[in-house]
Amino acid sequence: MLGHILSMRFADDVASRARARELAVSLVNRARAQIGAGDPVKAEQDALQASNLDPSYGRAKTVLAEAYQKQGRTKEAEALLVSPPSALGTLPALGKILTSASWRALAAYALLAVLFFVLLTVHRRLALDALYGRQPVLGDPELREVLRYTSGYGVGSFPARVRPEKVEDAAWAMKIASTQEWLAFIKQAFGKQALNEDGKLLLFSWGNMPKQGKGGTDPSAWMGMLAFVPKNVNPAVLMQLLPERAAFGRLKRLGHSARSWLQKHFGLGSAAGGLLPLALYVQGTVADEQRLPQQLTFARLALLLVVAIAAAISYGIYVALISLHDFRRHPAMAELSDPSGRFIVALEKDLKEEMHELKPRVLDDGKTIITMNWFIHLPGNFSFFSRLFQPLLMITNLVGIGSSVPGAQGGDIKPPSWGGLLQRCFQVIGLLPSWLHLLRRSLPGAVQAIG
Repeated sequence: MLGHILSMRFADDVASRARARELAVSLVNRARAQIGAGDPVKAEQDALQASNLDPSYGRAKTVLAEAYQKQGRTKEAEALLVSPPSALGTLPALGKILTSASWRALAAYALLAVLFFVLLTVHRRLALDALYGRQPVLGDPELREVLRYTSGYGVGSFPARVRPEKVEDAAWAMKIASTQEWLAFIKQAFGKQALNEDGKLLLFSWGNMPKQGKGGTDPSAWMGMLAFVPKNVNPAVLMQLLPERAAFGRLKRLGHSARSWLQKHFGLGSAAGGLLPLALYVQGTVADEQRLPQQLTFARLALLLVVAIAAAISYGIYVALISLHDFRRHPAMAELSDPSGRFIVALEKDLKEEMHELKPRVLDDGKTIITMNWFIHLPGNFSFFSRLFQPLLMITNLVGIGSSVPGAQGGDIKPPSWGGLLQRCFQVIGLLPSWLHLLRRSLPGAVQAIG
């Protein structure tokens, strides 16, 4: 019987506290509206009433202090807002959230560091060439190494210089006269754009080609590679210069369809010899000691980007580690902090609310927390990448939007003028500060608190 009475009293107490909080919130909202309307005296009365109804409601004190400041009562406002020094000493609820966010950030940055190290290792030779300003000429042994993904030349195409020992017309040397067959290979190896350039396929080779097309008695005695020379490079002149000079362009590993074509029509070799599954898109010829400033500049800019990414990942790991050691050093604390500490104290009170009706609601596996006065969001690790290219998407959409032509039938759209395009681009540029702020708050481990 006593237990039933106590439970009834507890339920009544919870209900009364909920009603008091609801009325206090209503009074505070009215007080804020009165401050905005320029009547701080009435706002003070409502805020005092709300504070008396629910002393634990921190926002009532905040609005009351604002009403004091509007009336010039600065000392009273400061006395009301100053929190005791121990209030910021222990923040178990907020500390738990920030520590969890720091662990998530450390895991995300550690994964990025591993991926970055793997990519840098795969492209290490290209990175070192850019660092030291080298533009080496690839010959027989280097091209054999390119076939291995662990050689340091990357996994895709890359700028290269190649100097063969012998240059021949590929159609004549490989005894494949069908133009349609060659067009199919060019499309598979170099894309549709190469078909419109009306170029010529050459066969770069080292050593003596075996008499038998497929295989031969000693496949390691010969090595070949196909090269596409556009018409504007002048294939005839290039064939005369190549023995003394090197061809430069983009060297790429052939895809599955192009490799199958070579295997079917000629036979595909490997690092041991034969026709390599590589292709060079020739852009011109160059002497051994001659440098290509444009190519070197691009490579060094890419290297600077790599250094910037490495620095950003290292800084992210450092911030995550110091936040784990002391959650007060988490970047989110800088946004919540103020000299009085009232925002942090109010947030901590809401997070520690014990009443069932006012308890914080945790959604989306802890990534979203809704309290009586605060909305806390922990962005996912992919939010940063989804927002990274927003300005580019905005410019693309703005450029693609035209204006309707007055009196036109069928909803004809007039392309935007140059002036309109510039105006729209300036609009996007004006949004860049907000985008940067949103991007910073979307980093791994970020915590967004809106009150």
